[in-house]
Amino acid sequence: MGGSLGCAEGEKICLAFELAISKSLGIIVVSKTGGARMQEGTSSLMQMAKISVAVNALRQSHLPFVSILTDPTFGGVPASYAMQGDVRIVIKGARVGFAGPQVILTTIYKNDQDAYDLEQPSDFQRSSYLLACGQVDMEDAFTTLFTSFHELSGDGRISADVCLKGGLASFHGTPCIIMGTMKGHTVGELEAHNHGMPSPHGYRFATRLFELAETWSLPVISFVDTCGAFPTFEAERFGQSEAIATCLTKMAALTVPIVTVVLGEGGSGGALAIAMGNVIGMMEHAYYSVISPEGAASILGRYKNEEEKKENFTRDCHKLAKMQKIFAKDLLKLDIIDVVLSEVEGSEAQTQAQQSINDFLVRSLASLSLEKNLVSHRYRRFRKIGTFETLTKEQLKLRLNNVVDVPNKREKKAEVEIPKEILFAIDKTLNSETSCYCKGRGKGKIRDLALYKDAFVFPEAGKKIDIETAKTVLEAATDKSTAGDQVASWVKEEAKKRTFFTDTTLRDAHQSLLATRLRTTDVVNIALKAQESFAEKCFSLECWGGATFDVAMRFLNECPWERLRLLRKACPNTLLQMLIRGENAVGYTNYPPEVIRRFIRLAAKNGCDVFRVFDCFNMVDKMKVCVESVREAGKIAEVCICYTEDILTSIKYDFNYYVSLTKEIMTLKPHFIAIKDMAGLLKVSGVGAILKAIRSVTDTPIHFHTHDTSSAQIATCLEMVKLGCEIVDVATSSLANTTSQPSMNALCAALEGTERDTGVSFMDLEGYDLLVKMVRTQYSQFENGQKSGTARVYHHEIPGGQFSNLLFQAQTMGMDDLEFEKATNMYADVNKFFGGLVKVTPSSKVVGDLAILLTKQNLTVDDILNNPQFDLPDSSLDMLRGSLGTPSGGWPKEIIDKLNIKPNSFKGGTAAAVDFDEVEKYLEEKFGKSDEDTVMAFVMHPLVLEKYLDTVARFGKISTIPTPVFWHGLQIGEEIMGYRLDRIGGVFDKKRTFYFTNVKDGGKGAVNVEDPRETAAVEFSGEMCVGGEGEVGSPMPGVVIESGGNRLFKEGESMLVIEAMKMTVSVKCPADGKYENVLGVGEKVVENALVARAIKQ
Repeated sequence: MGGSLGCAEGEKICLAFELAISKSLGIIVVSKTGGARMQEGTSSLMQMAKISVAVNALRQSHLPFVSILTDPTFGGVPASYAMQGDVRIVIKGARVGFAGPQVILTTIYKNDQDAYDLEQPSDFQRSSYLLACGQVDMEDAFTTLFTSFHELSGDGRISADVCLKGGLASFHGTPCIIMGTMKGHTVGELEAHNHGMPSPHGYRFATRLFELAETWSLPVISFVDTCGAFPTFEAERFGQSEAIATCLTKMAALTVPIVTVVLGEGGSGGALAIAMGNVIGMMEHAYYSVISPEGAASILGRYKNEEEKKENFTRDCHKLAKMQKIFAKDLLKLDIIDVVLSEVEGSEAQTQAQQSINDFLVRSLASLSLEKNLVSHRYRRFRKIGTFETLTKEQLKLRLNNVVDVPNKREKKAEVEIPKEILFAIDKTLNSETSCYCKGRGKGKIRDLALYKDAFVFPEAGKKIDIETAKTVLEAATDKSTAGDQVASWVKEEAKKRTFFTDTTLRDAHQSLLATRLRTTDVVNIALKAQESFAEKCFSLECWGGATFDVAMRFLNECPWERLRLLRKACPNTLLQMLIRGENAVGYTNYPPEVIRRFIRLAAKNGCDVFRVFDCFNMVDKMKVCVESVREAGKIAEVCICYTEDILTSIKYDFNYYVSLTKEIMTLKPHFIAIKDMAGLLKVSGVGAILKAIRSVTDTPIHFHTHDTSSAQIATCLEMVKLGCEIVDVATSSLANTTSQPSMNALCAALEGTERDTGVSFMDLEGYDLLVKMVRTQYSQFENGQKSGTARVYHHEIPGGQFSNLLFQAQTMGMDDLEFEKATNMYADVNKFFGGLVKVTPSSKVVGDLAILLTKQNLTVDDILNNPQFDLPDSSLDMLRGSLGTPSGGWPKEIIDKLNIKPNSFKGGTAAAVDFDEVEKYLEEKFGKSDEDTVMAFVMHPLVLEKYLDTVARFGKISTIPTPVFWHGLQIGEEIMGYRLDRIGGVFDKKRTFYFTNVKDGGKGAVNVEDPRETAAVEFSGEMCVGGEGEVGSPMPGVVIESGGNRLFKEGESMLVIEAMKMTVSVKCPADGKYENVLGVGEKVVENALVARAIKQ
């Protein structure tokens, strides 16, 4: 039966144990088995219990049991008697374990051999594995046992200890149990033995030896040389205190003699755990104490600083050692030890010490052999230590009168108040996924503390100059109404002999590559470097508007207006350029003319010169108010032609389309015309056609903007220059290409020495480029993941500025890389579904929202019209109703009819007027802040502004925090705002304490905060939709931002609105009726979470 354990085998083994007991003999059992016999069922299982009671009967008779495990020994045998031996020996190379490999493979790994092999521990279930895990005592006893000392090993459960060793020995013919702490004689040996500090496994091993000594009636000899028990988290987790306490209890109850020798260090309870000898000897130069003098000095020494500690520490150690009375001669007087073992120096030291210990052990064992009750002897020995007198009140008063006051008592200093901004740094330390401190929570990227500021000397804010730039021409104009025209005329003339360029590094480049996350402190430092390197030779710096406005408040907790003012100060001689979305300004909805006018006046006042105006459908009338307002402000209006598809092959957006569009644009009297190629679709072959279309209508200067997603756009830029385009957009090399703009460095190098040289040497840009490269490393978590260009952009047509945001949106929705690739293909399908759109914010976002949602739900565009259960995102429905206007050619009739859309029915199509007085009053009452910057930010993004102001009230001026700390939190020893983080305490009551020192005066402060790992809320703990009658599920993960509550709903009515990464979806009522459990505002949901349930009538 394969050597299995059945009833017959169990009976034979029990009879053998009973025979051993009857003859007062020990027993040796050799095992080689596959485990309990399955064919005999429960009766076979009960043999494990049956033999276990026989083993216990042998142990009660104080008879030895040696178990030898051979290859293989599996199942119920090692789970019972084979591992119950007083000594367990496994033959080298043998396989031993409870669950055999085949059992683990089939049950846990479902027969996935590759996964099993990958995760299998080295030497799994072999003799070496068991020895390392402390389950057996020695490996191949037949060849490795000593004649005078047989080492045993392990606590029998989890692990063997590297420090505390022991086993069976013979001392002058007397068998005994011997144990001791090992250190070794070299640095390597010291490390290998944990510096002589035992773990809980070591103390449990000692407990095994004590039990063996009791069972076999053998004396115990222990040798102590340890500074204490191993102080680690793992040791505490495995019960260090309990392990030591159990040792002390076992020793107190042993009926056999215990003799202890303190060889060197006798530190704390870690030493005492094997040192409760009936007789204790101590080497002359050893010490024995509750703590080492060094440890005591570290705790009790109140040193002001490291210098004072260095000067006084050694002296204090000597004082404490003397006061503690820890040396042999002192302990002998205190009757704590029995004998001082003399030591000599020189070549005979080791021999003399060994002889001294030998004589001590001989005498001690001889004297203890005469003791009738060793437990009582041990009780008397330790009971007498540290007794006290019982005094009357009068005696106590008399004694207290003689107590001397303790000198130099140091008063505790009041804690310093930690600035609010540091609270934000603490929050990032605990919550950032890239925090070094909490790297186990997320990516755990270790950041470089050599900040880029240390590598550069930044120039002061720019000064006025004598050379002529586009900015000086604008400022010199006496008639502000024609100032922009004068700049346009100057550029046209200058462009005959040089190429102008705009650097997008400060806005569109980082919007395209880093999700618009560049902070103001970095943007301004980059601008200062640009001023020093090239800014006065370029046309402009694009640095504001677009997504930067709301992102500044939403994610960076800083004021967008302050950024503009600081940039103006940094670069006074260069045009600053912004992107404005026509009637949407820098928001995502339509605003009335008065809002647009106020916004542009305020932007101009704070430093903006060039306003690049566009409409996502190229609707000229939606740009009219912007252009008029820019002209009124005496600034430069640049109107965009948003380019899409291919001018040479497109049916919809062909040559005639752009001719007609240019004619409409010229009615606005723009100073410049921008070709806004958002996705980088304009090929070299199409440059001549688009320029011809525009030039057939006007000679207004042309400004070309593109994205290098395909990697072909530097060629397109050069063709633009060759055919007369006055200005092209580029970005510094370290933030260029892929979804960003082509390289500024490459453009300058390529045009060097030509008729239209930029006038900027590519070598003059290297310092600027290196700075941006170093800044970029601080934002690596926002990289969009695109490693190279791709011609697929000609298929999906995703704008470069949208790509990184779309990726983060997908990740927030829980999509992986493969799903995101599907989403990019879906983007193309959705674009075709809508009839082929000009895709730029906000129309591009609508296409992206729908593509993500369809991909996430594993649907296609056909399901939009054919699946009645599918809810279009609100942004899609609003766009079809006219929220963004009407695209060229209108909407596909099939969509309008099947979805029952009423064109131009969007309620917000004609934006309601804004009562600025009411807004000012509201903000003043709620936040005490109603300046024009705050009012306009509220009008653009009310919820975002309020959250930003709440954050500022809680954390102060967060923009002052260094970028590495802002994203990744603090590291121990790091200084911020004059405070150094000294320590981050452990978790107590779900909170951690951060300890700081004021670098200037040494004042101490602490902040106690909740640890997110201890208090993290469950993302969603509610019910899931299982398809029951009347159940309504969430179409996507997100947060509820609107809720209709529990009430009667009509079919098709919005019950609640869910938002994720700026995408909102209304959950529609499936049928008339009353609904309950409708989730409230602020509640988080996962996909298919139950958000409402119909009440049965």
